Amino acid sequence: MYSPELKAQWKLDVKGTVKNEDTKKRFEGVTITIKRNGAVWKTINTPANGEFVLELPPDAVYLVEFSKPGFTGKKIEFSTKNVPPEDAKYGFEFPMEMNLFEEVEGLDVSILDKPIAKVAFDPAYGYMDYDPNYTKSIQKELEQLKKDHEQKRKEQEAARKAKEKEYATVIASADKLFNAKKYVEAKPLYEQAAKLLPSETYPQFQLGLIADELAAANEANARYTTAIERADAAFKERNWEKAKMEYNAAISYKPNEAYPQNKIKEIDDIIKNKEKTDKEYNDLITSGDAYMINKDYEKAKIDFQKAAALKDFEAYPKTKLKEIEAVLAEIAKKEAEEKAKQEKYNAAIAAADKALAAKEYDAAKGKYNEALGVKPDEQYPKTKLTEIEGLLA
Repeated sequence: MYSPELKAQWKLDVKGTVKNEDTKKRFEGVTITIKRNGAVWKTINTPANGEFVLELPPDAVYLVEFSKPGFTGKKIEFSTKNVPPEDAKYGFEFPMEMNLFEEVEGLDVSILDKPIAKVAFDPAYGYMDYDPNYTKSIQKELEQLKKDHEQKRKEQEAARKAKEKEYATVIASADKLFNAKKYVEAKPLYEQAAKLLPSETYPQFQLGLIADELAAANEANARYTTAIERADAAFKERNWEKAKMEYNAAISYKPNEAYPQNKIKEIDDIIKNKEKTDKEYNDLITSGDAYMINKDYEKAKIDFQKAAALKDFEAYPKTKLKEIEAVLAEIAKKEAEEKAKQEKYNAAIAAADKALAAKEYDAAKGKYNEALGVKPDEQYPKTKLTEIEGLLA
């Protein structure tokens, strides 16, 4: 017989460490949840050295679960039931080591829903030991899990190396574009690199720099556009000082743009050649006006065109060119009318002469009169009509 006091005194001390199965290093932060007869009894966390001690009182079944985020959990069962008092006088110690491996996508770990081992009192030897029958029943599945895990790890490592290689290639291309200040082209490559290796901070850092550069570029573009609009307006008004100031402002925003630099050069040339241009312009205007007086419109047109090209802001040569176009159009109209009249006159005379030759006097008279209707001052049809009258007398 044994007393309840003796039964209550002993305990099973489970002492061990938790390690990373892949690195074989101890690690902290593993949660150990102890369920006593199916209900949560205690929860502890391992320190930096990964060591733990569990004191399990008698007459219960304990399920000890080991878990850590990112790792596959495992559990082991301890039974302190059916221990004879004479064997439990000094309690029991049970050393152990628990290894957890990182979660691997696609790996079937359903076997770990069950305890990987069961520990109970072995009456044949008088101490706590693994249940050999349970170990035998699960060993094959655990060994297969280990093989599958190793295979998956190899595949995972190969995929990781392939991603790292692709990442390095993409980063090299992105950096080349970034260094060339081709930020728009570099951006999608850094984004691609960030997706390949999300844990790498470098792509995100570069994307931040690109965002800053593009924001600055957009601001510079807006300021450049405004400066160019102001400069072009001043140029049109021939306000050279203001125009140059605004073109220089545009250059400060976009130093590599050729347009404002070319416009400044154009202004400098205009100022430098002003005296020569003024004389040439005035000479052309004088010459053009003289040609206009003499009604030599084609030559006047050439001079006014040259004057307008020299000073496109001056209204006078443009006005004269419009005037010349109107005059030339009127001349062309009159010439066309005169040509049509002459053709009609010639046709009537030809018909009249033909009728006269055929002694068709009435028809001839009609056509000569038609010719006189077109050109009343012409003497020829009058002479021919007199001739016909003499023939008919």
